[in-house]
Order: sequence, then structure tokens, then C-alpha cells
Amino acid sequence: MRSIQQKNKTGFQQLGSFHLITVHRLVKTLLVTCLLLLSGLALAAPSLLVSGSPNRSAPSALSGSELTGNAYIFIGSPTNVQRVRFYLDNPPPATARQTENLGPYDFSGTAPDDTAYPFNTGSVSDGQHTVYAEITYIDTTTQLLSAAFTINNAIPALSFSPSSLSFTTSESDPASQNKTVTLQASENTASTIFLSDDANWLSVSPTSGSVPLDVTVTVNPAGLAPGNYTGTVEATGDGVSSASLSVSLTVVADQPSDFALMVSTNPDRSAATTLQGSTVAGQIYVFVPAQANMTRVQFYIDNPNKAGSPDQTENLAPYDMAGTQANDTAVPYDSTLLPDGDHTVTAVIATSDAGTHEITDFFSVTNQGPLLTFSQGSLSGSRHVDNPEPVVQTVDLTASDSSNASFSLASNAAWLSGSADSGTTPATVTVTANPAGLPAGVYTGALSATANGYSQGNLTFTLTITDGAQGLLTTPTSMNFEGQPDSPIASQTLNVSHSANETHDFTVSTNAPWLNASPTSGSTPQGITISADSSGLTTGNYSGVITISSPTNTAVEVPVTMVLSSNDKCAPIPCGDVRVSLPYQLTFTEGQGHYPDRNGWGTGFTWIDKPSNGTGYIPDNLEMNFFQGVLQLTTTAGIQYKSVNTQDNALAVGFAAPNQVTHISTEVLNIPPGSGNYEQAGLWFGNNEDNYVKLVVMSTPQGLRIHYLMELGGVTATEKVISAGSLSGLDITLSMSVNPYERNVDLAYKIEGGTTQQAGTVSPPDEFFSFDAAGIDPEIGTRSFTGILATHRNGSTPLTYLFDEFTLEAGGGPLAPDTAVEFVRKDYDFSFPTSMVWGPDNRLYVTELFGTIHALTFDANMNLINDQVIESLVNAVGPRLTLGITTSPDSTPTNVELWVAHSSPSVDNGEANSGMVTRLGGSNFATVEHVITGLPRAIANHSINSIHFGPDNLLYIAIGGNTGAGAPNQSGSEFGERAEQPLSAAILVADVFAPLFDGTCANPIDIYGPAPCDVVTYATGLRNSYDFVFHSNGRMYATDNGLGVTGTYPPKPEPVCTGFGNTASYKNGGHNPGPQPDLLLLIEQDKYYGHPNPYRDECVFKDGSYQNVAPLPNWEPPIYVIGDHTSSNAIIEYKGAEGCVGDFLNGQLLVTNYSIGDDIFRIQLNANGDGVIEGEPLITGFNDPLPLAGNPSGVLFVGQFGGSKLTSLQPVSLGCWQTLAPSPTNLLDASAAAIGNKMYVVGGKNASGHLSTLWIYDALSDSWSQGANLPGVGVENPAVVAHNGLLYVFGGSTGPFSGAVNNAAVYNPSTGNWQSLAGMPTARGGATAQSVNGQIIVAGGMNSSGSSLATVEAFNPSTGLWLNLPPMQTRRDNPGSAVLNGEFYVFGGRTRNADGTAPEPALATVEKYNASNGSWVSQTPMPTGRRAMSVGTANGKAQITGGEHNPSNVSGVFEQNEEYDPDTNSWRSLTSAPTPRHGAATATINDIVHSVGGGVQSGTSYSTIHEALRF
Repeated sequence: MRSIQQKNKTGFQQLGSFHLITVHRLVKTLLVTCLLLLSGLALAAPSLLVSGSPNRSAPSALSGSELTGNAYIFIGSPTNVQRVRFYLDNPPPATARQTENLGPYDFSGTAPDDTAYPFNTGSVSDGQHTVYAEITYIDTTTQLLSAAFTINNAIPALSFSPSSLSFTTSESDPASQNKTVTLQASENTASTIFLSDDANWLSVSPTSGSVPLDVTVTVNPAGLAPGNYTGTVEATGDGVSSASLSVSLTVVADQPSDFALMVSTNPDRSAATTLQGSTVAGQIYVFVPAQANMTRVQFYIDNPNKAGSPDQTENLAPYDMAGTQANDTAVPYDSTLLPDGDHTVTAVIATSDAGTHEITDFFSVTNQGPLLTFSQGSLSGSRHVDNPEPVVQTVDLTASDSSNASFSLASNAAWLSGSADSGTTPATVTVTANPAGLPAGVYTGALSATANGYSQGNLTFTLTITDGAQGLLTTPTSMNFEGQPDSPIASQTLNVSHSANETHDFTVSTNAPWLNASPTSGSTPQGITISADSSGLTTGNYSGVITISSPTNTAVEVPVTMVLSSNDKCAPIPCGDVRVSLPYQLTFTEGQGHYPDRNGWGTGFTWIDKPSNGTGYIPDNLEMNFFQGVLQLTTTAGIQYKSVNTQDNALAVGFAAPNQVTHISTEVLNIPPGSGNYEQAGLWFGNNEDNYVKLVVMSTPQGLRIHYLMELGGVTATEKVISAGSLSGLDITLSMSVNPYERNVDLAYKIEGGTTQQAGTVSPPDEFFSFDAAGIDPEIGTRSFTGILATHRNGSTPLTYLFDEFTLEAGGGPLAPDTAVEFVRKDYDFSFPTSMVWGPDNRLYVTELFGTIHALTFDANMNLINDQVIESLVNAVGPRLTLGITTSPDSTPTNVELWVAHSSPSVDNGEANSGMVTRLGGSNFATVEHVITGLPRAIANHSINSIHFGPDNLLYIAIGGNTGAGAPNQSGSEFGERAEQPLSAAILVADVFAPLFDGTCANPIDIYGPAPCDVVTYATGLRNSYDFVFHSNGRMYATDNGLGVTGTYPPKPEPVCTGFGNTASYKNGGHNPGPQPDLLLLIEQDKYYGHPNPYRDECVFKDGSYQNVAPLPNWEPPIYVIGDHTSSNAIIEYKGAEGCVGDFLNGQLLVTNYSIGDDIFRIQLNANGDGVIEGEPLITGFNDPLPLAGNPSGVLFVGQFGGSKLTSLQPVSLGCWQTLAPSPTNLLDASAAAIGNKMYVVGGKNASGHLSTLWIYDALSDSWSQGANLPGVGVENPAVVAHNGLLYVFGGSTGPFSGAVNNAAVYNPSTGNWQSLAGMPTARGGATAQSVNGQIIVAGGMNSSGSSLATVEAFNPSTGLWLNLPPMQTRRDNPGSAVLNGEFYVFGGRTRNADGTAPEPALATVEKYNASNGSWVSQTPMPTGRRAMSVGTANGKAQITGGEHNPSNVSGVFEQNEEYDPDTNSWRSLTSAPTPRHGAATATINDIVHSVGGGVQSGTSYSTIHEALRF
């Protein structure tokens, strides 16, 4: 089973016998694309490629290739792909050979390490074969690729082992490196093999020989700049197939840094030396020493390019490569998991100033030989500068193999020396540090012991030279603690000594209650344990002093600082990793990152439901058994039940519950019987320990039972116990389906893989589904969690439960609509986008959540070519919750002025009156002016939202409400108890350019009193309008978020109505109206939209029906209800598009739905703009879309807040249809061609019989006229084509399956006359004809016997002669054809026999005539096989519409409209025809496809319908 994993931030990857952690598949797909780019083979569209290596290196086009042995076939350049189905020789609808739902997309499947499985070409016969790849994109469109190739296993196949090599070196190391590979053949061959390479830094030896052959590959990095290099070694020979060896070389730049990578052999990191150039063995401890401004370190092993996720991420000091134990010692790294030889570690250090620093150190691993070891890895001593007496200490030196190794000692410092009592091990070494002549300071030296055949032993000595007054000394001289409030902080040691090495008594005292010392007295030299207690403290900086006092010495003061930060509130997991993307599967067959087990392997869980009264996370009770693929969870007695709340190891992940139906499952193996004391294990879903649903297997006094329980607010709401027979020792699958649309959770179980049994359905409150974004921490992105738990409850002994897999999969969701437009998506990494505006300088300005602004420049293809980061707001006021941005109305392309809306940075404890509007201008936007201050801010994340300048140059401001429904309550919701204010829950307006404008709005005496500023309400009663728009129709529209949490309206419907609301339902006498939908509002001045504000005397909720009173006189109802729990936020008017896209979308409102839907929703207004005609999703498949903007040409930009992405959406027309003047008479199976602005329709049939008429349509006047009749008999399905301004007609039939004629004639539009021509050599009807390179080619058709033909004949209009051309590959009548890029294409048709049977009643195949060699070449088949269809040629592509033999429609006619692109040999779906028909006459005039007549039912039916497709 292929596992699905997410980025590993804190778990440590397994090396050696198990696979490295699989990186998120999106990243893998990007890496494959990068590989293709490096090889020069990346294509603009997906393509079928083949490689000789499982890592897909050095790929080439599959089409036309010759394969032997194992080959690796895959899709190159995939973007926005949902699924790929592969077929061998038989295209769809045949059964797929392989289905790939995740990238990379491999023909034979993908291994767990994301390499490709091989295709054994020997499993099929030699000869020509074809691979088909059916690609389904995330917008549900499909594309079919095909590639023909040849298999030739009759000759020996060469191969390299291994099939690829990689080398790494530093910029300053020009030394060559080499490795050896073996070249072999699949069978004996006497051929001489020649080897060559394609890079000047690459060489191979020998260059020729016989197989098997050992080949030495050498890389010479001398003169190469830092970067990545790729080369290929090629092996060729007569009578053998060639082989390629991919060689990669990484040259790592030398990077001077203030940071260092250190290595120690001790878990406390003592005796550490620099990692660079060191030789290590056994267990080692690699770390980056902490500095005050460090915030994170990411470690990469043997991965200097930092591809994929880091091996370890450390968000808190100490920063250890293998992780940090609970006692702050380092987790060991087992170097035996690396092969002996050279390796690298890369550390990426993030600092508090938003900078990043990178170090790469090279080191060697030697685990195969014995070691020399000092008994102590580090020593230290101190002297006063006036005391030259040497410091002397002794250590033992031994060899790991207990031998008498002859060794030598060496020192890297002049003041440090060593001498031994023996020249062989074991020996006692005297270490001497001589301080004479050294000035004050701290000195570090190293003593090394070396012996032939042994790894070097190392010892570090730290010598401290002090000056100043002599007496008591401390090391260190100052101390710093970092941590989080109410969390343990590691203690530190303060060493107290005397400058003269004398013994002196001392006492220790501190001046801060959080600062402690133990013991509080002692004698020099002695270590004192210093600890910092963050209990009850908030985030911030704290200072204290430790005083060391002695009766005979001057007291010494040691300053101490403690920094408490909430940046790592999700530690040890980064908050951005808590919420996972679907599908998400934990297999427990390898480390998958995040919360580690007892051995340090990441379990893949990203969240712990921390109990109020228990320990919570106990890694020693978690152990993954990779061989069995299980997580062994050993229980404690803790449980999440009512007020007990002691559950330990409630492992979980966060997920976006409102975005889709989510199927959650786990399997518990070999269920232990328990003791009947309610031991249990299973699944849970919810918010926290007091609000959850659990489904478990529980040991009761009556035996094992299935049990589910829902707890709300710490009270049991629903509970059921199910007897399911004897369960002891069985495997049980437990599952939940979380459905946000029905607002319920289906619970089920399955025993021993049998039938799924429904346990029940529960309906939790909306908070479980994370509907209301107001209560969600944006750094986490959800408050919905699900995972596993186990407890032995009242049992006397712990149990161990075996969990086999844990899976989240996406179920159904809202369907994407059919529209006349599609959008080409491009994604860009972007952290928490919140608002955006397109500037007059043609740059997109985007705000991050906490105030950083980006000015983005795109090229015409929406490639991001520049990103200017603007930090002036953050530099001026620090991090701020930033939700609005616009440009000044007087901004120009050369002078842009930004206006930004922001408030207190806390997302769950907002500072009152912290809302501000700031103007940024000048060079690099460095001029900062706070124009408006003191605007309302809720405790929750309702804040100052979007801002826009109106057409009147006034600034309009959206302000969210402080409460859920108008009144505060005591439910403990995220809104707290802060009431509304005079300027909250409204759209405000301010004349900011007025000369005496006053923007200071905070009332310092009463926050609920009038705002003393020139900012006033424009419209009121908006609960949380995130955005609004001024429409070109002169009106203003806004979205408004509906209530999704426990909210209350005011306790009275008339003033004075201040005070708390009753949280009981309004149906039961309370003030809680329950969930409310998201709305579209038409904003008018002084109107009230239903969200009460007692401090404006607005006491009536909405229309008053909840309070049984009349609405307020100025109440205005919504013009449209968008939906429940959609969290509709950004709103814009779509503008700028041309053609069908503009006709369809211009003037419509577009809204982002953040929660249910995850889409861009379109709303079509009525002509007056005061109502809505329709609303539906326009573009789906986003991850929490929030801000939305468009550029002048109609390109959309949406910020995916939950996905940390910015996405551009370029509109592409799918075509639109119009109805034109009908034909003068009913027609079926007529044919047509266009000359100039006119369409000529010839022949066909209707109820009167077969026709010889000529009807002429004038596109300029939308009118018809009649021309002279076709000479000869009336015919159906003649072949009609325009050539050099004349109309040619060939053949046709006088009966449905008979009466084929060979007539030929030409019509001159200038004279209105016909002229007969030499007859076709082959009489036929239902043929197709095109003008190609000066001749007319007539292909296919049906003869007089009713049999389809493959015949192809060419008519030369200059000579009047006919020429036989090679027949098509397939017999076909009633096909379509087109000339594209000067080449002749034939589409579909039917294969019919004279006896009436039709082996292929609706062909999907496509053939192209290659005039250069007279051959027919297969192209990508049509998605929909059909015959008698319409073929247009707009915009250099072929549009295939209608046609018959549709078994899925009672009419038998196809509604599908599909377009072929000859440049990419691919298909796309277009807008369906309004009236699907077969046998319609079709021609293209000025890139508009006209379709006339035809039958709406299969068989004989006629019409006068005239419809045209344009773009």
C-alpha cells in the first residue's frame, strides 16, 4: 500500500533499513518537474516519458522509442492533476492497467519511496505497442495522451548497477571524487562496448571493453560555481541496446556564518567540536548552539539542496539534529545508519528578524574500524590573569578493541599540551593548560589521539582567564531562559569558583519570585542549579538578578533574563502543520514525522488533546513496529470523561471539517479481552476533552462491546453500548463519516474485514465542524480534530492496543458547475494571505496575516517574476492582524500609495479599540502615517476588515461586530463578554482628505461612549462584513458572515437593551437565534441590516420575528442568501474579459466561500441591480479561499489562507452559442463549406427526398439565398470543400446505405454557375474532403454495397486529374476532417460491413496524413467516439460537435463538444451545443463555427436549426 504522508517538521527520518519519510505528494510532483527542467525535456503540457532509472532521471519522449529490459514510463510536467489511468495497447473504455491517484504518475506504479516501479518489457511481445494515459484534472476535465513505441528484447540489453550516482562537495574543495559501477548485459555478447560522457567535469574509465565491466566514474569540481550539475554516461555497442547512467554533482557554496554545527559524543553536548571535517562513529549528538535571536533550525542530512522536507525541525532551543529529550538532553543519532564515507549536514537557521542563515558541514563516518576514546570528552579550568600557574588534569585513553594501539598526541593550541605514561593504549594522559601570557578571555583547544587503523580520539579543553578584582567568579556571567507560559523550562547550571582556586563559602539569593537557585549556599568551586518558573506568567520579557555573597569576597551579581513567547503554542509541532490535507494516511511502517514515539520516530499525528488533569503526551507509551505496520499504544488509567479529563496520548490531526464529507477510520488488531473494568480503545472526533464524539471497543463486565458517546460541554449528550458477539482477539475497523452538509457523524464498525455495521448517527453542534472562522486560530486553521485513544480506565494493569493504519479520506462535496469558461491555475507559495488589491503600477499588493505586504509582478503568462517585501507597517508598530488594503485614488503607476487596515495581532484576545488605518507611501513605502486609530476590535478575530475608496473619494471601512448576535453572553465563546460599540458591526465612512480631518476615534473615558472622531457610520447592522464592492451599476454590495457559534441578541427589543443575552434558544424563552446563513447585502446609506447594537439603540434582531416585534423602520433584508456556514468573505465585480468570457461574467459579483464550498461563487444580478437572477459556484477546489482581486484583463487572484497559497486564474473561453437565421428548408446530411463571409450548403435530404439544392448563408446580414442546383441527382452526405474561392462537391449517395455516386462538380460564386468535373475513381457517399497543398484529398466514405472504405484519392484542380493516395489505417464512413497547421486530419466515423454489421459504429480514432512520406499516423483519440458530427476549425483547432450513436441518450445524439489542439495532440471539453444534432452542415467563418440543419434524433429526422459557436 502506498502511504500518504505530510511534511515532517519534528519527527526524525529513519535511515538505513527503512525508507526515508515520504514527502507530501505535491512537493514530489514539483521535484519531478524540476528534474525534467534540468534535463531540458520539460514540456508546457503533460507528456509520456520514459527513463532507464527508477528516479526518472534523463528521460526521453516515449513516442518512437525502442525499449528493452526494464523501463520506467511516467507522465511528465503534470499540474492540477487529480488522477491518471494508464492503458497498454487498448485505449479507454478498456480496463486500465494502472490507476495513479497521487503524483508521481507512473505506468507501473510508484514505490513507497516515490521511485517508479519498472515496466518489464519482456512481459509483452516484441514489436510496436501503444501506451494511453487518461488524465483527469482537478476541475474534472480530462485529456488523453498516447505514445507508440517498439519493444526489442531479441538483442542483449545493457544496464548499469547502480543506475545513478550522486556526488557532493564544497566550493573550497576542488579534489576529484570517484565511484565504481558495474556494466552488464542481459545475455552474453561478444560486442565491444563503448562508454562516453556528456559533461566536462565528468569522466569515465575505461572507455571501452567487454561486459561485465567495472567502470570508474570520476567527477572533478575544480572551477565549478556552487550549484547542481547533471551528466550522463552512455554505454553503446553493435547488436546491443544502449544504457544510460545518470550522474549528479552538487557543489555547496562556502557560507561564512555566525552560527555553527557542532558534534559531541555526550547527550549534554559537552566536549563538542565543529562538525566540519570531523570523523564520527557510533552514537553522536549534532546540534547548533543556541543564540538569543534564533527561532527555528531545520536539519537536512546528505541533502544540501534541501529537497523536500527537513529530516528534523527544532522550534525551541536546544536545537538538536535528532531531537531533544524532555530533560533537554539531546537524542542520539546512530551514525551506523549511514554508510562509511563522506556525508553532509545542512542547517537552515531562522532568526527573529525574519532572516535565514544556512550552514553545510562535511564529515566522515567510520564505523567499520576500532576507535580511540578519552575517558572524558571535555575538561575546563580557570585562572586569574595574574596567576600563571598551569591547570593540570588527567584522563584515560583506551582503544575500543582493547588492543595495545601505538598512538601519538597532538594539540591545536600553543597553551594546551598532553603527555602519556605509555606509548600504547591503555594509557593515562596528563593534560596541561598553561595560562602564562594569555590576556583575559575564554580559550578553547583540542587534544587529539591518533593511531593507524583507528578512528581519532578527541578531547576539548576550555580555559577561562579572568581579570579585574580577584575573588568569586561565575560561569556563565549572565543567563537567559526561553519558553512558554505555564510550560516547563530547562534548568541551567551556574558554576561558582575563586580566581585563586581557593575554597570560600558563599550564599546565593535571587530578587524575582520566578527565579530559583538550589542549593542556596556552598563552597567554591561548586555548581548551582538555576531554574525559571513560568507558571501564571504571560508572554513577555522578564529580568532578574542572582547574587553570590561571601564574607571574605565582593558579592557577584549575575543578570538573568527570561523570554516567554507564544510563537510556538503548538510545539513541538509547528502550528502550520497541525491541519493536514486529505487524503491523509498513517501506515506505521515508517517514521512519518510530527509527534514521535519512544524511539524518536514520528507517528504522523500532529495534535495532542491536552487534558486538564493528566500528563497528556507520554512518548514512552507509544512504539511503532515497522515490520508489523502497527502503532503499539500502552494505556494509562486516564480518560476524557465528564470532569475527570485525564486522558493521555489522545493523538490526533486537525482537518478542514467544513470543506467536504470526511471518512475517518482505524483498525485495532487482536483486541485484548480486558478485565471488564471499561478498558477501551478507538476513534475520537471533536474540539477538545469536553466536546467530542468517540467510537471505541470497550471491555465491560458483560464482555467486549462497541460503545459510542458524545460529550458536549463536559456532559454526556448521547451514549450507546452495542453487543456484537465475541470480539476478543479479533481485528475491528472503526469508522466515522463527518458530514458538514447534513451536520452529523455516521458511526460504523467492521469485524475481521466483514460487512460494515452501522453503530449510529450523532448530530454535534456546529462548533465541531469549524464553521465559524471567528473562533479559529488562523495559524492552525481549524478547531476540528480527530484521532485515536486508549485507556485501561479502572483496570489494574495497563494494556497495549495495536492500531493498524489511521486514515482520513475526502468524500463528496458540492459539484463544480458547467460554465462557458475555464481557468488556467497557477499557484505561488504565500503565507496566510488576507487581502489584496491590483495597483495602478500593474502589481498585485497582498497582505499577510500579521502585516507583511508583498508587491508582486507577473509576466503575461502569470509567472511571478518579482516579489517586493514591504515591512514598513511591521517595523513601525510590530505584528498586526491585517485584513484590508487598498490604493489611494490619486495613486499613479510611478507613485503608488497604500492604505492598510489592521488591529491587535492576537486572533483570540483582541485588544479593544486597536483598529487602525495606516497610509504607506514614499520610497519603498517607508513613510508611515496612522490616519485613523481607535476603531473597535472584538476579542475574537472580528476586526477592521476591508477598506475601499468610493467613487466620491471617501474612505469606506468594514468593521466586524464584537458579539455573535448583538449582545454579549456568558457561554465562554470566543467573543467573550465585550459588548458592541458605537462604531462596531457597520460600514463606516471617513473624508480622510478633509483639511481638518480627525481620525482619533478611541473614547478614553468610556469605550462604549461616542467616538470623538470624524469617522461615522454609513450603514449599520452588519455582523461581520469582510468585504464590499462599488459596482459599475452605481450600487454597493457587501457580504455578511452568518452566526455559527453560540450568539445572543439583546435582552430587550427596545432601548435601553444593553446587558447579557440568555444563551437558551429563542424557542425556549432565550435570546439565541441559532445558526444564521451568510448573506449578500445591497448597501444603502443609513440602512440597518439586522445585527443589533445596543449602543446605537438598535435592539431588534433582523426582521424582529425572533423577538415577535416589527423590524426597525430602516431595516433592509438581504437580496440573496448565499448559504449556511459558507463564511462568504471577499467580493468583487468581475471586469475586463472579452468574447464569451466577458459576455458571461462581466458585471457579475464573485464571492469567496471560506468554509462550506471552498469556492469562488458567482452571483448574477438583475438589470436593476436590486435582486439576484442566479448564484452558483464558479471555481472550486480551493483550501480556505479568503481574499480575491482581479486585474484589468480579467485574470483573477485568490488567496488560499488554509493552503498558504496565492493562485492566479486566467480565464479561457470554452465557447458560447448563438441562434441565427434558420435554413429555408429542413435538412439532414447536407454538407457545407465557407468562402469569404458566406456558407454554401449543398444537397442532403428531407421529407421530400434527396436534394440537389444549394443554399447560401450571408454571415454579415444573417440571411439566406438560393443558388443554382447541383448538377445531377440529389445526394446525401456529399463531400464539399472550398478551394481557391471555388466550391467543390464530390460523390454522395442516393440511398441510406446504397446508391453511391462518383459525381464531381465545381461552383463559381462569382458567376453562380456549376461545372462538372472528372468523376472520382471510387464512387462513394459519406466521404470527407479538404484542400491541402494545392490538391483536394477525399478520404473514406461508403460504397454502393454499404461497406465503409479506407480509400483516399486526391484531385488536382489545375489538371483535373485524380491520384490514388495510401489508404487510411481504418475503414470509415461519415467521418469529420480538418486541415490544421497545413496537415490533413480525419476524425471518427463508422466502420460498417456490406452485410449491415458495424464492428465500430462510432469510431474515436484520429489519423493524420503525412504528405512527406505518404503515411497515416495515429493521433490522440477523441474522448467521444462518434459519426456524422460537425467539425469546425476556429482558432487553428478542430471543434467536434454532435454526431450520432450515443447509447447513453434516448435521442442517440451526442451533446458533447470537444476541441482538438494539433500543437499538443490533446483534447479539451467545450460548452455543449444547445441543440445536439447529427448530420448537420458545418462551416467556419471568421473563427465562428456554423452548424445548420441535421437531426435531433438518431436516424431520419430533419431540422432548420442554425446555431453558431464562437469564443
